Amino acid sequence: MTFQTGNIQPLSYQGVRSPFPPNVSVQSRTPTTSDRQNFVLGDLWLDKVTQDVYILVSLESGLATWKIIT
Repeated sequence: MTFQTGNIQPLSYQGVRSPFPPNVSVQSRTPTTSDRQNFVLGDLWLDKVTQDVYILVSLESGLATWKIIT
């Protein structure tokens, strides 16, 4: 019996959710440790007031850790 994958590239699978490109949230404030729901590691946050960009680096103990990258 032969199984065909059609047009699927077997080496292109990157898991359930590919982190690239990352999600970008544009807000009028800086992120807090409570800003964790619906975010995954590597997501970006743009504070449009200060023009600062943050990246989510940790979701341990139910708290989000955002690091400024600009």
